[in-house]
Amino acid sequence: MTALDSARWPGTSTTLASEVGRLLNSAEVAEMIRVPEATLRYWRHVGIGPRSFKMGPRRVLYRADDVDAWVAAQYADQR
Repeated sequence: MTALDSARWPGTSTTLASEVGRLLNSAEVAEMIRVPEATLRYWRHVGIGPRSFKMGPRRVLYRADDVDAWVAAQYADQR
């Protein structure tokens, strides 16, 4: 369980993770899809990797649902 999973909105039983979806950093996504982080960075640069966004000026994050959808699309394209 990550800190995000256990974070709760004040006065509710809703977790932050359930509100925004699970957020992954570049290292987690690279490990998940078994590519080097540099490859993931290049894909982000040319616009062909999983959807990502910046949190602040530098931190790049991915929604787990977006990564899952991208992997599914890659699989579907091979059929």
